[in-house]
Amino acid sequence: MTINITSNHFFDCGTGVKVDGDLDVNASGNKFVRVGKAFDISEQKSLLEKLGLPKTTDPDIVLEALAILQGVRAEPTVVQENALKGSRLAVELLSIGSNLVTVLPFLIGLLPPV
Repeated sequence: MTINITSNHFFDCGTGVKVDGDLDVNASGNKFVRVGKAFDISEQKSLLEKLGLPKTTDPDIVLEALAILQGVRAEPTVVQENALKGSRLAVELLSIGSNLVTVLPFLIGLLPPV
């Protein structure tokens, strides 16, 4: 996919344009003033990759885990971990040598604020 960024003005910001993903960028006629970084272009990892799971993993196991976490969102971390222990996500993580403790903060970050 190609995105075109033309004739924009960026002032007093840390990053002018942040692009995640495998994209081509055409940029012309843009003005950057007191900008820390004009363009921040990075390859977007899939949610499964961010969790360290193989690409062949059924994405529904992550959705199931998030639904479980939503129900215990306001509870302490130990309660959240216990709620997920029987989940398909926990089983998948164990199969690759990982565990819930390593991915729980990331999963919580995906939920809407309480």
